[in-house]
Amino acid sequence: MTPAKKYHQIKNWLFLAHIILSLAGLSLLLFSGLSLYLKDKIILFAQSNFLVVAIYIFIVYIVSFLLGFPLAFYEGYRLEHKFKLSVQKLSAWLKDLFKKQFIELIVILASSEALYFFLRKAGNSWWIYAALFWIFLSIVLAKLTPILLIPLFFKSSPVQDENLKQKIISLVDKAGANIKNIFIIDFSKKTKKSNACVCGLGRSRRILLADNLVNEFDREEVCSVVAHELGHEVHKDTIRLLVAASIFSFFAFYISDIFLKGNLKWFGFKEVYDIAAFPLIALGIFLVSFLILPLQNGYTRRREKYADLFALGLTNDPLSFISMMKKLGEKNLADVAPNKIIEFLLYDHPPIEKRIQAAEGFYNGEEGS
Repeated sequence: MTPAKKYHQIKNWLFLAHIILSLAGLSLLLFSGLSLYLKDKIILFAQSNFLVVAIYIFIVYIVSFLLGFPLAFYEGYRLEHKFKLSVQKLSAWLKDLFKKQFIELIVILASSEALYFFLRKAGNSWWIYAALFWIFLSIVLAKLTPILLIPLFFKSSPVQDENLKQKIISLVDKAGANIKNIFIIDFSKKTKKSNACVCGLGRSRRILLADNLVNEFDREEVCSVVAHELGHEVHKDTIRLLVAASIFSFFAFYISDIFLKGNLKWFGFKEVYDIAAFPLIALGIFLVSFLILPLQNGYTRRREKYADLFALGLTNDPLSFISMMKKLGEKNLADVAPNKIIEFLLYDHPPIEKRIQAAEGFYNGEEGS
């Protein structure tokens, strides 16, 4: 077994372990009576609904973080160092982890307070308002990600290589893309992997290129990456994915409403807005999200395929695209040809082998195949 296959085999088992741990934790809260016990203790000293929800969610989040820390440590630190992908020291990794968890906690607290407000005030329509709030929050986070969240973890700088800069500007103009902000982030301080993305909404919209991508790939290969990201911009993929996620959100909250009401009395809860019933809501959303994950990934893979084809047409340089893909596979330790079931369930990008085959088809005049 190649190192890439071994690395991804471990990642897949860790994905399964995360699912089992999450289901076990939520089930324990429900079936053991711990959730009711915790709520009863909280309401002894917390008077307002706001405080009860905040304290309950905070305790559950902290306990789940502590229980899941060994798994997170192995996956995020030990595994990456074992396969020589990470260059971070433990202290730097822990600092990043705590920043991520703090941001996640704030988002979960805000979402939970909104959720229970809707459960108390909106009656049977709570799931509609909850989905709308989640969509609103997703838009806000998408807007803030490049200007507030990413700078917490990476430093960015303009493209310094004038030749590369002019090539990129030429590609942007040729694509007719409404994006002018292209930055390099100091990815190499944390990992040997290379990456790029287009993120943000409106004026915050920008393309971010990893510094090790710019430094270790030739200019034509970097241009292929930029062209791919421009494909997302021209195709309005961020908006498309937000719309798709919105549809999934309504479906998830609707099913969660059915799941909650169908099991409320069985677990001894009197009202849908009982904070002790939170594990029921979480289980419903978790199970629906897991079941529709292949659909979400399939749609995202389709958008990535179209972005690849756009890049090939824009640069008309399939050989650079192919060499770029091979380098990405090597540097990121990608499983270039995963098991079909794993690809269907977990991959949000086409496997590198398929992306190379598409470029070879373009090279041979088979763009539509």
